[in-house]
Amino acid sequence: MSHYKNIIIVGTNNTSRSFMAEVILHQLCMEHQLDDVEVVSRGLVVLFPEPVHPKAADVVREAGYAIRDFQASKLTAEDVEWADLILTITSDEREKVRKEFEEELKNGTEVATLSEFASEQIGIPDPYGKELEDYEHSFITMKRMLEKCFDEKIAK
Repeated sequence: MSHYKNIIIVGTNNTSRSFMAEVILHQLCMEHQLDDVEVVSRGLVVLFPEPVHPKAADVVREAGYAIRDFQASKLTAEDVEWADLILTITSDEREKVRKEFEEELKNGTEVATLSEFASEQIGIPDPYGKELEDYEHSFITMKRMLEKCFDEKIAK
């Protein structure tokens, strides 16, 4: 039984890495029957709802994951107040969340980069504008980190 019930993965525009991380973590929760854990992703710079990047969608589908109806969404104060755990893709995004939502974070919501939460020293490469292989590399890196986080911290 997880003590993290509401988890948000935060990226810049919520169409690539944060989306892929949401799908991975959501699937892990389903496979382990953690029905009480909700996982969503959000972006810091989302001007309008847009679909997932086609290469990110291809990588997710190729790995056997289902894509639910997805539209990029901007992180809001309500999201932050709802969350128990916010995992950002980069340290810049983590600092932006901490600065922009300082008041909402006083409820004790944990904020960390995915790398920090997984106790990893590597970042997650940004595949935007690159080849499909770059998206695959980001996906594989995040999948490994999220499986480690899930086993060690989320599913406990």
